[in-house]
Amino acid sequence: SGPHNTDDTGRVLLDGIDAGDYYVKELGHTDNSVSEEYGCSGENPQKVTLVKGQTTTVTFENVLRNGSLKIIKSTNTGENLEGWRFDIYSDAACLNPIPGSPFYTNRGGTVIIPDLPAGKIYIKEAISTDPLWECDGDVHAVVISANKTKTLSIKNTHYGEMKIVKKMLDGGSVEGWTFDIYRVDDDTHVGTYT
Repeated sequence: SGPHNTDDTGRVLLDGIDAGDYYVKELGHTDNSVSEEYGCSGENPQKVTLVKGQTTTVTFENVLRNGSLKIIKSTNTGENLEGWRFDIYSDAACLNPIPGSPFYTNRGGTVIIPDLPAGKIYIKEAISTDPLWECDGDVHAVVISANKTKTLSIKNTHYGEMKIVKKMLDGGSVEGWTFDIYRVDDDTHVGTYT
């Protein structure tokens, strides 16, 4: 018989069914978008034996389907993409890491974390101790959706160092000389230094 839909308590009560063996199968939700987010966590269909004069209960439990997260690391130079550390937390205060955290980027600068429960998670990049790196220090809140991969792109900037040494062959003052610095590849003015 059926299909039958649950009421607002999550139940279906069927009367007048003959005693015997039956199979009960969950077909999904009447709203397809809900069916896409949830899956039956147990056996489906379930075998049920009805005994005359007794009420038999069969229970189905649904859980949110999992999604995944893909982190893409980029740098201003296109190099140094491997080994960046990302800590992922279940709370905004970043006190409760998810199982498996931390995660590290591969040679291509990506890391994929599969099988995450649907809901909000928080991603924080470990900041490099190298003073030439400017890293993303923000905590990124990301909503994981069932059966989908969420992508988060984070870019770090690597700065170089330059030392300008002014010498005077005749022993004159080396103080107060001004230098303009330009990028070689596009002639962008970087700054003026004295």
